[in-house]
Amino acid sequence: MKRILIIFIVILLLSGVFAVVSYADPLGNGKSKADDDNVFMHVSASGYLNKTLINTTVENSYSTRQILLTVNEKTYNDIIALILVILVIAVIIILILSTYQKNFKKQQMRSKLIDNQVLYIDVDNDYNINSISDLLSKRLNLENKNDLNQEFTVLSNLIKKSIILNKTSSKFDDIHGEIETNSGVYLYYSIIKKPASNTGYIIVFNDITDRKKLEELSTTDDMTGLFNRRHFDNIIGTQIYNVKRQQKFFVLAILDIDNFKAYNDTYLHQMGDLCLEKIGDVINKTFSRASDFSFRIGGEEFACIFSADAIDVAYYSIERLRGAIQNLGIIHKYNFPYGVITVSIGIRIVSFNEDIEAKDVFNEADIALYDAKKTGKNRIVLYGRKLFSESTNRR
Repeated sequence: MKRILIIFIVILLLSGVFAVVSYADPLGNGKSKADDDNVFMHVSASGYLNKTLINTTVENSYSTRQILLTVNEKTYNDIIALILVILVIAVIIILILSTYQKNFKKQQMRSKLIDNQVLYIDVDNDYNINSISDLLSKRLNLENKNDLNQEFTVLSNLIKKSIILNKTSSKFDDIHGEIETNSGVYLYYSIIKKPASNTGYIIVFNDITDRKKLEELSTTDDMTGLFNRRHFDNIIGTQIYNVKRQQKFFVLAILDIDNFKAYNDTYLHQMGDLCLEKIGDVINKTFSRASDFSFRIGGEEFACIFSADAIDVAYYSIERLRGAIQNLGIIHKYNFPYGVITVSIGIRIVSFNEDIEAKDVFNEADIALYDAKKTGKNRIVLYGRKLFSESTNRR
């Protein structure tokens, strides 16, 4: 662009010089007043009238030349002024274009930086993909938009549902969530409406695959030291099979702290965490055999897996646990009528000749826990039997 402007300015200057040269001699012969005098001196003296006529002609010619020189000088000045104006305009144009070029390069660098360092998709109001960042394409080994559409079949449906739900409200709130792609990459996404109205959405991603892999490798709950829900889901089916093969009873107990939300609201979360740690310690000490497993499977929910030779033995072990937790004496004034922390427990006992899926065992133990909560808390309910245990130790 600069080269073109320089050539343009050079052409203008050359044109100006040519114009100046052309207008410097309006008669085109370079004659002066002395030349006119020579004409007069060489006139034949043939007669007075002829001499007078020649003198008159020469004088008229000189006057005409003076007029032309005056006009020529004015034209010359105008051309110089025009050239100066053109030069000023050209300099201004160069400065404007130079500034624009610098800003354009900065914008390109900024866009390239974002494209290479941010995972994002730009979609229009009809959820069609406008653009994909290079980093996202590389991360998912995508060749084109069609690959992306196939990769994000689940995500695209989720995006549509989320956007449609938000359109019903007066204010669009950013939508967040996690998604696993078909290629096994875990992404945390945020759907953001573009600042300009009715122009579509930007979906920004963070790759959380490594974090997910670490979570999968982890089997323990950080707060209590017990096994976590993931490990519970992984081993419950295997443990049912192992216990039944030994022709023993498989026992699953699910515990839930009574009125724990009220405890957290009253004594704050720091005391709530301490309460969970103490209960986890009691559970771990109660079921300490190599074949016993204890879990924290939810906020205030725990589970125990163990084997027993008889149903009564299994029930006694759970009753011992319930009593030990109550005897911790953790004050809870809103847990009527006990005044301390207590737990409700649901049990599902599977005999060695019973054919049942692990998920059904869990669901039935959960039903028993619900019955324990519904019938007064701080008690044990065995699924499938009218067997209840309630503490009479009330404050």
